[in-house]
Amino acid sequence: ELRVPSDGSGLRVGGLGRSTEWLLVAIRENDRWTFNPPDDAPIAAGSMLIVIASAAGRRELERALGG
Repeated sequence: ELRVPSDGSGLRVGGLGRSTEWLLVAIRENDRWTFNPPDDAPIAAGSMLIVIASAAGRRELERALGG
């Protein structure tokens, strides 16, 4: 799980790019889950990204989220 930082608002799934190092499974925002989110799905600040990732993939995602 990766928490989207407070300054990560306005980003969309497609803005994360693509990688063989990680796979986005779902976005959890409060009690709402979006599985296999489409590229145009918004990523809200404070939401959780549920991912399968290598250590390098996690670092890629953290950078993409501004962390």
